[in-house]
Amino acid sequence: MRKPFGERRAGTNDRQFRLRLASITSSVKKSVKPMSGFDAFGKDEYWT
Repeated sequence: MRKPFGERRAGTNDRQFRLRLASITSSVKKSVKPMSGFDAFGKDEYWT
């Protein structure tokens, strides 16, 4: 699957970016674990 960096297809690029950002943030949350009882899956209220 080729990724055309020259094109600006907002839907696909935004979805790819969101998926990548979500995976990065989840991995960071898992590695950091800032507080005990912290759930790394969808508990964004701790990070706001």
